Amino acid sequence: MQRNTTLLLLLLCLSGCGASQPQTDTPSHSQLAQIPAPSQQQVDIQVAGRTSRLLAMDIAFVGKQIPYTYSAGKIANSPDYNWWVSKHFAIQSDLPAEKVRLYLELLELSYPQYVELFGAEPPNIERQRIAVVYGSSRERVREAMLDDGFGRGVHATAGGETMYYNRAGYSFPSHRQQHQRYIVIHETMHAFHMALSGHSNWAPNWITEGLADAIASHVYDPKRRELTVMVFDRAPMNYLQLGLEQYYAGGMPSIEQINDNPALKRGLNFFIIHFLLSDPLRAQYFALFRDRLMAANPHSDATLPTANRLLKESFPDWPALEAGFARFVRELSPSFYIAYGPWEQDGSSYFIRSGEAEQLPRLDIRLPSGANSQQVMDFPAPQPSPLIQLTSASPHLASGLLIEFVPEQLQRGQVGLALGLQLAGHNQAFRQQFQGEADNSLDSYLSLQLVDGRYLKIQGHNLLADYAAFALTPAVFAALQASNQLGISLATEPDHLQIVLRSQTQVQRLRYPLNPALYQQLSQGDISLLAKDVSHKLAPYLNDGRSTASYQAQNLSNPWQFAQMPTLRRAFVSCQNLKALVTDCQPRLASILRQLPNPASHPALAAQLDALQAQLLASKDNNLIANLGGIQASIAYHQGQPFLRVVNPSAYPVTLNGEIAWQGQSQQPALTQTLKQSLPTGVHNLSLNNPADARQLSAEVKLQWQNLTNTLTINAPVQPFDGVYLSAQKQQSQQQLHIRAQLSGPYSGQSQGKLIYEVFPSHAVDQSRVEQPISFAPYEQLETSYSFTLSPEYQGEIKVQVVAEVEVDGEALRLQKHL
Repeated sequence: MQRNTTLLLLLLCLSGCGASQPQTDTPSHSQLAQIPAPSQQQVDIQVAGRTSRLLAMDIAFVGKQIPYTYSAGKIANSPDYNWWVSKHFAIQSDLPAEKVRLYLELLELSYPQYVELFGAEPPNIERQRIAVVYGSSRERVREAMLDDGFGRGVHATAGGETMYYNRAGYSFPSHRQQHQRYIVIHETMHAFHMALSGHSNWAPNWITEGLADAIASHVYDPKRRELTVMVFDRAPMNYLQLGLEQYYAGGMPSIEQINDNPALKRGLNFFIIHFLLSDPLRAQYFALFRDRLMAANPHSDATLPTANRLLKESFPDWPALEAGFARFVRELSPSFYIAYGPWEQDGSSYFIRSGEAEQLPRLDIRLPSGANSQQVMDFPAPQPSPLIQLTSASPHLASGLLIEFVPEQLQRGQVGLALGLQLAGHNQAFRQQFQGEADNSLDSYLSLQLVDGRYLKIQGHNLLADYAAFALTPAVFAALQASNQLGISLATEPDHLQIVLRSQTQVQRLRYPLNPALYQQLSQGDISLLAKDVSHKLAPYLNDGRSTASYQAQNLSNPWQFAQMPTLRRAFVSCQNLKALVTDCQPRLASILRQLPNPASHPALAAQLDALQAQLLASKDNNLIANLGGIQASIAYHQGQPFLRVVNPSAYPVTLNGEIAWQGQSQQPALTQTLKQSLPTGVHNLSLNNPADARQLSAEVKLQWQNLTNTLTINAPVQPFDGVYLSAQKQQSQQQLHIRAQLSGPYSGQSQGKLIYEVFPSHAVDQSRVEQPISFAPYEQLETSYSFTLSPEYQGEIKVQVVAEVEVDGEALRLQKHL
C-alpha cells in the first residue's frame, strides 16, 4: 500500500554533465521523497541504432513506499530493502545507492531497445512502472521472494528469475561485473514482456530467453554512460562461442528443431534471434510472426506447435529460411576468444579481475583480412585519442593500445599486447566448432609487455625472437604518473617494429628489429591482450572498420537508423493484408528493405516508400487505419479502473467517436458514455465514467483517418484480469459467519492446491479451521465459500484469514487475505 507523506519531494538527478557526484550510501529516510508520477520524471537519452547514451535522468529514493507498478498488489517490502524510481522502472534493493543508480541507468538506456524488440510499449506505461528486485545476495533475494508469496528463491542454476505470478524480475550480483549488468537487463526484459501482454507463456523458449539473452549481451561504457545492446560478437559471456559449441554438439539443428525442443540452449536461441533480426527483410517477417503468436496467446502445452505453425505461415519460403540459417551459422567465426581469463569489459576497454592466475591471462582478437572477412564486431569503436596514432590502414601492420592505469597498482604487474598470434594446429581446429579442449599454451606470438609501469619487455612465446627491454624515460614516466594513461602505437615495417609511447605531451620512440620470418608472422597473425596481477584497462586500436556511435537529431532505435522505419513496418503489415489489391507491394517493399544497410540509399528509399503509401491508400481499404496508420484502440487499466487507450503513431490526426456501455450484474439498461475527440500523434489515455456496480463494458469505437473509416467493437471486464489473484469477503449474521473467496487465473497451465479458512479467536466458532482442496484452469474465476457457526457465548471481535496454498503452472505460491 502506498503511504502518504508530507516530506519534501527529492528528485536525485543524474545528468551527463554538471551533475553532483552520486552518494555512496543509501539516502536516509529524512531525505525521503514522495513517489513522483512517471510524468514528473525525465530521462534524456540519445539513441543510435542499438546504442543508447544517457544525457540526464531523474531518480527518486522513496524508501518503504511501494510504487505503483505492473506488480501492484503482488509485491511487498522486505527487511533492509528500499525503493527507488525512475521514469519507467522501480527498483527494490538492499544494495548501495550508487549500484541502484547504475542499474536504473542501464534500464532506462535499455527501454527504447525493449520497445524496438517488441514493437510496442506496455499499456499505461505513462502512469505505471516495471518492478525490479535486485538483492545483494542469493539468500537476500530468496527472502524477498518469500515475502512476495513464493515458495522458493531463485533456481540454483540461475542468476536471476522473473516470475509469472507478479511480473517482477529478481536478481542478485555475481562476482562478474559484466554479469551484474547483464542480469538486470535480461530479467527486466522478461518483466517488460509480461507488462506488455500480461504474461509470456505464449512464446517458446527461443523467443523469451533468446530475446532476453540477445538484448542483455551488451557493452557498457561507464564514462560515456553509453550502452550497446544486442551485441553479437564480444569477449566476456561469449554467446557466439557458446552457440557454435551447442550447434555442432547438437548435430546442427534447424530452426524448427530448436523451436520444438523445450530444453534451454542459450547459444542456439541467441543464434536464431540474431539471424532473424540481422537482415531487414527477415526482421519484418519475424515481427509479423511475433505479433501473430502474441494474438494467438496459446496455453503452455500448445505454445510449441502453435509457434511452429505460425513460423511457417509467416515466413514465405521456409526451406530457404532454414538453408539461410544453416549457412549463417557455418560462416560464423568469433572475433574474440578468452584463452585465459577472467576478462571484463567496459566500453572498448578490457581488464582482468584480481586473483591468482595459473597462466598469463590472454584475450585473442581476430583481425579482419580483406573484403571477404567474416569480422562481425558490432559495438562502437573506441573514441579517438591523441595518445594513439596509427600509420597504416591495415590492422595487421598498425595497432595501438591505450592503457588506463589503476593508480594504486601502477608500479606492479604487467600489461601489453601479443602480436602475430598464430594458433597451434589443434587449437585452430578447436575454434571451428569448439568441440573438445584447447591447449592455448601451444600458440606462438611476440609479446610486448609493460612491467611494473616502468619497463617495456619484448620476447617471443613459442617463437624465435630476440629479447629486448627498455626503460621508460623519466619524462614519459612522470607524465604517466600524472595522467594515469599511456598510449602505445605500433607500426610493422619489413625490417623493424616501430614503437611509440605517448603520455600527455611526452613521447618516446623505440625500434625493435625484425627478420623476414618474424615480419611475415606479425603481418599475418592476429593480436591478443595480455595482463597479469593488475586491473589496468586496455583499449585496443585496430583499424578494424568500426566507428563510434553516430547520433542523429531523431532518436532511431532500428539498427539501420532508417528514419522512416516505423512507417516501413506498417507498410509491410499492410502489404501482407492487401496482396490481392496491390500486387507489386511485397516485391517493392522487399527491394527497399534489402537496400537499408546502405545509409546513402535512405533518401531515395524514403521517396519510394512515400509512393507506395499513396498506392496503398488509394485502395480505400479501411483496415489501413490499423495496418498503415498503426492506430490502435483498446481497453487498458489504471489502478484497477478501465480507460480507453488510443495509440496514434502516424503523422496525421485520427477522429474518434465512441459509445461506451456498462452492464451490471442485473439485466438493467446499460449506462452509456459518448466520446468524441480529434487525437494527434501520440498516446492518448481517455478516462471513462466507470459506474461502481458495473461488471462488463462494451465500446463501439469509430475511427476516421485519411478519408478512411473503421469501427471497432471492444468488450472487456470492468475489473482487469491479473493472473492468479486471491480476494475474499465476509458476512456475519446472528448465527453464522459466511466467508466467500475468489481465486483467478492463471494465464497458462493447470493449478491445484488447497484453500484454508481460519477464524480468530478459535473459540468464536464451532470449528475454526477448514481446508478445501481446489483446482482451477487458465482464466477461470474460481469461487468458493464456507459458513462457520458462531458460538453464542462469544461477543468480541472476529478476524478471518483466508490462505491459498497452490501450485500454479508448476510454481508454489502462498497467497493470503486478512478480513
